[in-house]
Amino acid sequence: MAFMYRFQGKLCCMPDGVEIVSAERAEFRLRSSDYSPVVYSLVLTDEGGRRLYGTCLTYLEPLPPIITCRHEHLIGAYGTRALCLVSKLPYLTTAEQVLRGLFSTVFLRGPSAPVADLLGALLRLPCPGETRREVDAG
Repeated sequence: MAFMYRFQGKLCCMPDGVEIVSAERAEFRLRSSDYSPVVYSLVLTDEGGRRLYGTCLTYLEPLPPIITCRHEHLIGAYGTRALCLVSKLPYLTTAEQVLRGLFSTVFLRGPSAPVADLLGALLRLPCPGETRREVDAG
């Protein structure tokens, strides 16, 4: 089974399109020493000129049962998936490092905590240089 489907529609978080590949093709790619998820950044601007900065990491992962139970020929296949971080601040390099670290922790080594807890910890981090400490000397 060496099938591959590619959807080339315009998708913000998947600019290279979505692909579905056989388990054999995916495992060959994933075992390759030069395999690395694709990371890219984007800027979204609303009608008022306000910007949102996004960083996305795309990778291959096995298709979930909800898809393969409807399409049995896709059992064992892999599909493109994306992790994205969106921020009001242009910390694109930091966002890339966070996404690569999250990918490595969750998908390569296995999570040390539930994914929701890992993501929740990220959401509570203050912005660099924006922290404020008050000391009461009273």
